[in-house]
Amino acid sequence: MPPAHPEDHGHERAERVERREAHRELRAEHRDIRRDREVLKLRDPEARERAHDIHEDMEHR
Repeated sequence: MPPAHPEDHGHERAERVERREAHRELRAEHRDIRRDREVLKLRDPEARERAHDIHEDMEHR
């Protein structure tokens, strides 16, 4: 935790801590979104291929 500013009042420090925590949560959300997008990118070609196989199976019936 960074040293408190000498001119700080309790509420100013509390606001800074609150903003820092909100920023940390936002970064975690962004990290999760990026991870999920990567997973979807990897799964998308597999899903497309599976759908194509199912479609071909239906045509041959």
